[in-house]
Amino acid sequence: MKKRGKWLWAAGFFLVCLLFWGRGVCVSQAAQPVTLFDAPGTTPTEPDQPPSLSQSQMTLGVGMKVALEVRNLPSGVKATGWTTSDSALASVSGNGQVTAKKPGQVAITAILSDGRKLSCTVSIPKIKLSSATLTLVKGKTKKMKVSGTSAQGKWTSSSSRVASVASDGTVKALKYGSAKIKVKVGQVTLTCKLKVVDPVLNQPELLLIKGHSYTLKAKQYTGKISWSTSKKSVATVTGKGVVKAVKSGSAKIYLKANGVKIACPVKVVSVKLNKVQATMSASGTMKLKATGSSVKGKWSSSDPARLKVSSKGKCTAKKTGDAEVVYTVGQSSISCYVIIEKKGANKTFGGTVVQASVGISSLRDQALGRTSTYRFLQGACTDGTYGYFILGDRYYRPYCALIKVRLSDWKPVKVRKGLKLYHGNDMTYNARTKTLVVAHGDGDSKRVSYVNPNTLSIKKRVKVGESVYAVAHNKKKNQYVVGLSDSCAIQIRNASWKTVKTIPILEKKGYTRQGIDCDDSYIYVLQSYLAARRNRILIYSWKGTFITQVFTTGALEGESLFHVGKQFTVAYNNGAYSGGSIYQTTVRRYYQVRYTSGGGKGIMSTKLVKNGKGVKLAACRYTKENCTFQGWKATRQSDGAVYYYNSKTKKKGWYRSGRQPKGYTIYLIPDRTKMPSMSSRPGDRITLKAQWKEEQTDVVNP
Repeated sequence: MKKRGKWLWAAGFFLVCLLFWGRGVCVSQAAQPVTLFDAPGTTPTEPDQPPSLSQSQMTLGVGMKVALEVRNLPSGVKATGWTTSDSALASVSGNGQVTAKKPGQVAITAILSDGRKLSCTVSIPKIKLSSATLTLVKGKTKKMKVSGTSAQGKWTSSSSRVASVASDGTVKALKYGSAKIKVKVGQVTLTCKLKVVDPVLNQPELLLIKGHSYTLKAKQYTGKISWSTSKKSVATVTGKGVVKAVKSGSAKIYLKANGVKIACPVKVVSVKLNKVQATMSASGTMKLKATGSSVKGKWSSSDPARLKVSSKGKCTAKKTGDAEVVYTVGQSSISCYVIIEKKGANKTFGGTVVQASVGISSLRDQALGRTSTYRFLQGACTDGTYGYFILGDRYYRPYCALIKVRLSDWKPVKVRKGLKLYHGNDMTYNARTKTLVVAHGDGDSKRVSYVNPNTLSIKKRVKVGESVYAVAHNKKKNQYVVGLSDSCAIQIRNASWKTVKTIPILEKKGYTRQGIDCDDSYIYVLQSYLAARRNRILIYSWKGTFITQVFTTGALEGESLFHVGKQFTVAYNNGAYSGGSIYQTTVRRYYQVRYTSGGGKGIMSTKLVKNGKGVKLAACRYTKENCTFQGWKATRQSDGAVYYYNSKTKKKGWYRSGRQPKGYTIYLIPDRTKMPSMSSRPGDRITLKAQWKEEQTDVVNP
C-alpha cells in the first residue's frame, strides 16, 4: 500500500506539470526563461571563476608535503588525475598531495574530466648543512643545522664510538678518530666529515741531561700548533718542538693545538761519565761511573754480544770490535765509545810518534816553488826507498803534481806537474809490476791510473767498478786492499780487480775515510776525526779480524799512510791547503835509532831495534868542512834524557839535564860502539847527533 501511494503521488505531480507547460506562461519582454531542469546533452552551467589550483606556484623544502586542491570546478567536472614533470624531484598522489624529494623545479599538473589541465610550479631549493667538515676536541659538542628546509631530518653517525648525534643534530665528540655525520631529509642525504681530536704529546714529562735535546711531538691534532717555555734559562723550545736542556732545574714546555693548551714538565740534570772513550782487550773488564746527579740512570750496551754491561756499569769485553756503553737518564743518554782490541795487541802496536824533518809545504816549495797552485796533499806511498806524494790543485781542477822523495834525507829527486789524476785520492806501489797505482777519487772515482815511478808519467787507466777513496797493494799475496767511498767497508781484490773478500770496518764517532796500507800480516786503515782533532789507524788481519787501533799525533787531517819495515809515516793536510806535516811512528816492539848530521852533509839510515836489545852504532858517514867528527850525542825522546859519563867513577847513564849526579858530563859515543838497550819504553826514539870539532889550520905570516 505504501509503494502504490508513492507511485500515485508521483504520477499526479507529473500530470500537473504537463498541464502547466501546455497552457503556456505569459511573460514580459525583459523576462528571461528559467530552466528548471537540465535537458539531456546541454552544456553545464560555468561558475563565476574559471577552474584553478589552490596554488599556481609554491616553494617546498626537501621532504615537505603539501596538498593541492582544484577550485571552481563546473558542475559535473572533476579532477581525474595528477602528474609530475620529474618524479625524482617531487611526487604527487592521487588526491593532489605533493612531496618534495630533491632540489630543483618541477610542474605538478591536475587533469580534469573535461580535458583541461591545471599546473602548479613547485620550486625546491638546495639544502645544506651548516658545516661540510668539522673538527671537535674530545668531549666537546656542536649543533648541526640544515638550511633550505624546515623538514625534520633523520641524523646518524658512521661511528658511534667516535661521535654521537642527537635527533636535533647535536654532535658530541667521544674519541679520537674520524666519522661521518649524516642527515636524511626526504630523499636527500647530507654528510659532514668529522674529525675528533684529542691533542697529546709523545712524552707527558721530560727528564733531560744538561746540553741534550729532545723533540716533543704533538699527536691527535689538526691545523697549526705553537710551542712555548715557562723558563728559557732552564729549557728552550723551537717552533718544531725541539727542547734543549740549558741548565739544571725545572720548567714547563707548552703546546697549543686546536685551542687546547698542554703542559709538559721538564727536569734538567747534570750527568757525566768518567770516560767518554776507552780501549779494552778481549776478555778484559772496566768499570764506568756516572756522576753529577742523584737521579739514577740505566746502563746498556749497543752490542751485548761484543760488550756486556752490568746494571752497575761494569763492562766485560767479549770479542774484538767496537761498541758503546750507554747511560740513559730519562729521555737522554750519554755514552762511552769502546774499542775492543785483540789481547796483547797494545804491546805490539802504537809506539812513540815523532815529526819528520820535513813538512808537506817544505817538499812542495822545494819541488814546485812557493807560488805553485798544487797546494794540498791527497795521497802518498813508498817503494821502500822513495816516497811518492800527490798534491791536488787548489782550484779543484782535475790535474795533480807528483813528487818523488828520497826517504833517507827527505830530498825531492823528481817532480811532474799537470797529471790528469782528478782528485788523486790515494796511491800505492805495486812491487810486482813496479808501478804506482793512483785512485782518482772525485771526478772519475771508478778508475785508477798506473804511473811509471821513474818518469812519473801515466801509463794507462783501469776501471775498478766502484768509487775508491784509498788503495794499497801486497806483493806476496798480489792483492789490492781497496777502501770504498760509498760504504763502511774495505775490499780485498786480486790483480785483475775482482773482489775476493769484503771486510766491514769501524767508522763511528765522526771518523772519516782517508788512507790504507798493508803488509803480509795486517791491513792498516787511516781515519780522521776533524771535530775532535784526532786521527787513528785501525789494524785488521787479512781474515777481517779487528786487532787494535793506534792514535796518531797531529791535530790536522790525516791524508795518507805508508810504512817501511816497522816504521809508519802519516802525512797530514791543513785546513788552509797551505801545506801540512809528516809524522813517523814505530810499533811498540821496536825502538828507533836515528842519526842526524849536526850541521854536516850526507845520508845515514834510521835503524829499528827490538825492545830490550842492544845496538852497534854505524860509522859516521857525515862530513863537515874543516871539521873532525868527535862522536855521537845521544838523546832519548821518551824522557828527554841524555847519555852522561863520569870520568872518575867510569859510570855511564841516562839523565835529564840538571838531574844528573855531580861530576857527569855529556858522553860522546864513538863510531861502531856496542850499546846496551838504549830505549826506556816501547816505540822509543834515540837521536844520535854528530858532534864536530873545527880543525886547526896553520897561519903563515907573509
